[in-house]
Amino acid sequence: MSKIYELDNSLFNKVYMYPTHNKFIFTDKHKRNIVAVDNTSGDFFTEEFSNRIKGLIYLVNDSFLPNDVEKEYLENKDKYSYDKYKNIVCDSIDYCLDNNIYDRDFLKFDPNKKYTFDINIGYGDQRFKSTIKDALGLAINYESDLGFNGTLLISPLGFEWEENNRFIEKCVDRENLSSPGDMFGWFLPYRNPESKQIEWIKENTKDMKL
Repeated sequence: MSKIYELDNSLFNKVYMYPTHNKFIFTDKHKRNIVAVDNTSGDFFTEEFSNRIKGLIYLVNDSFLPNDVEKEYLENKDKYSYDKYKNIVCDSIDYCLDNNIYDRDFLKFDPNKKYTFDINIGYGDQRFKSTIKDALGLAINYESDLGFNGTLLISPLGFEWEENNRFIEKCVDRENLSSPGDMFGWFLPYRNPESKQIEWIKENTKDMKL
């Protein structure tokens, strides 16, 4: 069975212009409705449904029409629980890795999950594993480029402030962010050369060595 990927609706046109032969569920955090796309044949069949589960039902049952989806949802909704949805549907990170896509617009990081990033904070290129918030904090603190799977995420000295800020806002809840420099409150992230762990220190700590 072809993989199913959940992507943000803002990426619909990009996928349509350069499609892969996969199935997709496009979601919009401001709307409940989703768009389900079956492009396994290259025909980009598109249907709109009122929630993700209905989109999943449509995509896993190749012969279903929209009316069949509504009937299946009413009669067997429990068979397609959200837990099962999460086990079947892949995220945008998987989509990039599976299809060798190097475009940060496709990347949506789980704030509670650790990923492998690349950075140079003064003693050579380093690969480390952390949450996206910790990784962004490290890059901002050291004014260093941050990479993921060959994709440049932010460049404090290379990109315009607005461009970096847009990506940070995408990864960090706006409520917790007044500006990139304030996103970590009174603490700053740093790493010792001998350690693979990110540590946090108070901004007003005397004689701190970064």
